[in-house]
Amino acid sequence: MRNMVFVLGVLVLALGAGAAQAKEMHCKCYKDFKDKIHGKTQDDYKFTCKKTFEKLGSGSSSDDFNGFVKIYFEEGKSNDKKLAIKIRPRKPGPECLVGVYNQEKKLMWGGSYCNNDKKKEFGGFNMKEMPDGSLQVGGMAQTLSKNNQFLGIYFKTPQDPNNNYLGAVCVEDK
Repeated sequence: MRNMVFVLGVLVLALGAGAAQAKEMHCKCYKDFKDKIHGKTQDDYKFTCKKTFEKLGSGSSSDDFNGFVKIYFEEGKSNDKKLAIKIRPRKPGPECLVGVYNQEKKLMWGGSYCNNDKKKEFGGFNMKEMPDGSLQVGGMAQTLSKNNQFLGIYFKTPQDPNNNYLGAVCVEDK
């Protein structure tokens, strides 16, 4: 009997350990698009709107949600399918940005950028249309110590269906 209880306990632990935990994407969301983003999941990430911004069509940043990089989407309104993104390392001293990849995991830039006071621009990021009608621009910013996923989410509005408006800037919680 004792062996059976032990075996059942091991099975329960093994099954519990197999359950995947969603990683967190912390976002700064446009106030009127927050309900479209907060609590949603995609590609093993759960989105949480930690802060909001007020002005439709304005650019925004990931604030200080990630200890390694800060992501800037300065184009708050765009009818172009290609965007530029600005990134800077957050930690002073030994932390440097060493690679930037797009959503297709293609290296967009490689080198060493260690200035945590100034943003570096990376162009040519393609918007990807999603099943929910949103357009997403994302990738990964690689620092010396972490790979940091990021995502910009854009939406069309009924008042202006020819343009895409920034709905959120998200960065992996690290």
